[in-house]
Amino acid sequence: MPEDDEGGSLTTQIPLMTLDLPSLLETARPLAVSDLFLSEGKPPFIRRNSVLEDLNQPPVERAAMEKFFALCGADPIASKDADIAYTSAGGLRFRVNLHQHNNGELGAVLRHVRDQIPTMDVLGLPEETLAPWLARPAGLILVSGGTGAGKSTTVASCLSWINAQRCAHVVTIEDPVEYIFRGNLSVFTQREIGTDTQSFGDGMRGAMRQSPNVIFLGEVRDTETAQAALHASQSGQLVITTVQAYGIRDTLGRFAGFFPEAVRTTALDTLASQLVGIFAQRLLPGAEGGLFLAAEHFENAGATRGWIREDTPERIVELIREHPTPQNRGFLESLVAGARAGLIRPEIGLSAADNPTEFKRAFRGVA
Repeated sequence: MPEDDEGGSLTTQIPLMTLDLPSLLETARPLAVSDLFLSEGKPPFIRRNSVLEDLNQPPVERAAMEKFFALCGADPIASKDADIAYTSAGGLRFRVNLHQHNNGELGAVLRHVRDQIPTMDVLGLPEETLAPWLARPAGLILVSGGTGAGKSTTVASCLSWINAQRCAHVVTIEDPVEYIFRGNLSVFTQREIGTDTQSFGDGMRGAMRQSPNVIFLGEVRDTETAQAALHASQSGQLVITTVQAYGIRDTLGRFAGFFPEAVRTTALDTLASQLVGIFAQRLLPGAEGGLFLAAEHFENAGATRGWIREDTPERIVELIREHPTPQNRGFLESLVAGARAGLIRPEIGLSAADNPTEFKRAFRGVA
């Protein structure tokens, strides 16, 4: 099978009309389309702003799917699961998973690999908080949230800031690569799991031999990757990674939970000394369409280091609630600010609040 020059995957030029679809992929960027779902016998769907949408097209016929598989260099009968790179006629890049399901029906999922990265201002990220974190020569930054919370886009925006502000070698280890970076002040080495390296652990071990200044580890999933992230931050690199968790307390608890009881105390001691901060986020429907980024975050300094060592994250949450600052802010403040600014409807803020009563009081300005 021929290979491209970026990751060993086949790159194909596939006419969109092969599947009798409109030129959706060519307009994926302005439409904020992240994924296209094709399944034999079903209409195509897209994911836009984290929401699945029916394209109101006829069901995709098997003959069209077979032709799509063949143009991708895959046998529609023998290929049970295949990953390829796809470049549209207009030059947009996609990662494609071809698969079979329901006893042999053919399916495909196309993920848009972006090269235009939104700025912090566009995303609603607090640059005044994040920029000092990203300027650190070493340490660990955790970005957390649930599936579809926009963690990858937040990290991409942070790496873009580094690219514009720092002369650094940035190594990314991702599954899959979701944004393509072009060097500005920084140099980027982007590696994809399964194509360029076998696992996050292997990728981290390789990264340490590549003279990195900044490492983006796509996700902490297990003890090996959590330990690798801590080790790299101790060794003088700035490590940015994501955690599937809800809020600051859950993020700290989940990270600690990656370590067996016998080594957890040592791991928490290292985390306390190396953690720069946690940025936890959610995406909510915006008042005028689109999405609103609600976030809580804290900067690790002073007393919070001791609370991390003691494994008492609830004290950090209490500090943020009672003494909010630009560096330390809870979801409640973010939701109230968004509702007051008209970025989200008050009822959305109320439904998203951990404590609806507190949201009502804060929104009315009652102390």
